[in-house]
Amino acid sequence: MKPLRLRARVALVLGVFACAALAAGWVRAAPGVALVAGPATGMRVGYAQKHDLSPPLSSLPPARGLRLPPAVPTAAPGANLDLALPAMPGPSLSWDGISRAASGCECSPPDTNGAVGRADYVQAVNFTVQVWTKTGSARTGPVPIAALWAGFGSGCEPTVGLDPIVLYDAQADRWVLSALGNDFNDPNDICIAVSATGDPTGAWYRYAFKLSTNNYPDYPKLAIWPDGYYLDVNMQVPGSTQVVGQQPFVFDRAAMLRGQAAGFQTTAAPLPQVMHMLPADLDGPILPPAGAPDPFVGLAPPGGPPQLQLYGFHVDWAQPSQSTFNAIATLPVDPWTYLDGGLIPQPRSQKLLAAMGGFLMSRVGYRNFGDHESLVLNHTVAAGRSIA
Repeated sequence: MKPLRLRARVALVLGVFACAALAAGWVRAAPGVALVAGPATGMRVGYAQKHDLSPPLSSLPPARGLRLPPAVPTAAPGANLDLALPAMPGPSLSWDGISRAASGCECSPPDTNGAVGRADYVQAVNFTVQVWTKTGSARTGPVPIAALWAGFGSGCEPTVGLDPIVLYDAQADRWVLSALGNDFNDPNDICIAVSATGDPTGAWYRYAFKLSTNNYPDYPKLAIWPDGYYLDVNMQVPGSTQVVGQQPFVFDRAAMLRGQAAGFQTTAAPLPQVMHMLPADLDGPILPPAGAPDPFVGLAPPGGPPQLQLYGFHVDWAQPSQSTFNAIATLPVDPWTYLDGGLIPQPRSQKLLAAMGGFLMSRVGYRNFGDHESLVLNHTVAAGRSIA
């Protein structure tokens, strides 16, 4: 989301979980569900404007005036909230992540996210990234994402870093970092970096993709699938919050893992009939069925029946004309009340939490259990008086 200049620090909002089990063969289109995009309506093919190899992340200067966090984290106590709810067990290990001072951005929300790999944890907030060991020792200081893209050019320099997403590609033992270019002279770029090895402090393959020539790609959310890196964005009228529609993209994962020239595919235009959706991100050791499309989950518009919409994005890199983005099925869920806008109080704190009930919260986790496939996702709903 675009940063807002606010005095108060805003924390993340926790939502309720929804889970959908997918039976074998779920990729077949459900009767009566119309085709959203495919050969009949066309798919658009594009290519990276530029790609290269960055210097090692560990060689880049940290953000100005910062100190590394303590090397030894502390054990966190269990939760003790003043609510009539069961106490959630505390984490086994906890340490300070990237601070607002480190990010250099008075961003609300800060878009905090992170990923765990074999030996490391990588966190990103707006404009900043940092690497720790899984036991909490800092391997790098907080590094401006723009420093990783220094000298690259295109719309990814000099102001890259808004709406970052960091993921760990477990099947390839690589790290993936995306962020909006946010260069007003060359806007609408998504900047994607893939680590050249399994060490996130090393060099990264850098890519710049122009997503649109006339719309601003807000709220980009990235996901990993065997045949590509998938993305969804809110296409907006530049300089406003008017949403044109959702637009799904897929980038050539195989080429990007090798640092080669890479292309992307997307629908011919944004999809105005879709309120909001996210691509599924692969979890676990069992891959999806061969050739299975990446599931996208959409949020039903207010006023209609309580449901989620399931889509499938099938990519054919050899014959892009055969790629499709289909509505697969509707998933009925328990009724909920939308909570969009406003600020939510939290126990024993004067700081308020921002509610974004019109959006699914990143990310949608996919797991193949062998006898069934599952999706887990969350979004913010009204759960009672002053409770989200």
